[in-house]
Amino acid sequence: MSTDWLPTRRQDQLAMAKNWSAILASKGTAWEISQPEVAILNTKITKAEETLAIAQSSERTESTTALLNMRFKDLIDYMRYLKDRKFYKPLLTNADFIALGLKPKDTIKSPIPAPTDIARGSIELTIRYVLGKRTKKVTAKGACHPYYI
Repeated sequence: MSTDWLPTRRQDQLAMAKNWSAILASKGTAWEISQPEVAILNTKITKAEETLAIAQSSERTESTTALLNMRFKDLIDYMRYLKDRKFYKPLLTNADFIALGLKPKDTIKSPIPAPTDIARGSIELTIRYVLGKRTKKVTAKGACHPYYI
């Protein structure tokens, strides 16, 4: 997605995850993130990093690519979990969001003018059925049969 907070390249995703790990090691308890959750993130980072190293070598196979996709999906899913469930519980400051590589929430609402008129529209529905005839040789059992085009 173009509006997604996650970088598109694998190396950048891994760098963001390592940055999160370093920040959570020092500030995780203040943000109500337990050490086992940070350890899970570190494990997922290590597995993704090892698989990426194999995938970038000459030993890459189709199964390595599938394993790489699975490991990064696990890592990204866990990062999304942390972002959605943990980073908004005790609301972090804008500086914290920027340190994590995220955009702070925009609190200034866009002005929307009051409606001045009633919107009008029309819906047109056109359905065509074409009935044709397909002829067959007339025999004792046969006749003309209609069909749809």
